[in-house]
Amino acid sequence: MLSEDKIRDNAREILGFYNSNEAQSGVGQITTFNQLDKNYFKGISDKPDGWYFPNDINKPAIILETKAGNKNIEREKEQLFKYIQITQKKYNKVLGILYNGEDVLVYNDKLKQIIEVKELLNKEYYLKLTQRIPIDVDAIQTCTIRINELLHHKFIMQDLRH
Repeated sequence: MLSEDKIRDNAREILGFYNSNEAQSGVGQITTFNQLDKNYFKGISDKPDGWYFPNDINKPAIILETKAGNKNIEREKEQLFKYIQITQKKYNKVLGILYNGEDVLVYNDKLKQIIEVKELLNKEYYLKLTQRIPIDVDAIQTCTIRINELLHHKFIMQDLRH
């Protein structure tokens, strides 16, 4: 069984949570939200396990919450939800990742689980999830019915060969 510290260190490597020119990023349990940004998170002493905060506030942020390997992370999501809501003070799009060394749960800023993955992946994978456009099944069905009716009635195509 891995300790929470070891899991957090492994998560840094896998996610690629390192500071860059594009974002402030890292892991630990001593950095508070207030230290990460005194303007948006003024007076907030909560300490996330990991963060990816892009310099452009219109881009998505990621919050990481880690637990020891023997913890059932399904029961541990309330703290992650709190951190997502704090991060929303600055960023419009926020993803939260809950990880215990084996299980991974990913939540969006509406606190809904958005994907089930079997292993932790690099942050780029999760950032691309925010760019996905949902498929409007009703609009596709309506359009298909309309095309079908036009073909049958206006163009009088009753046979597939036409």
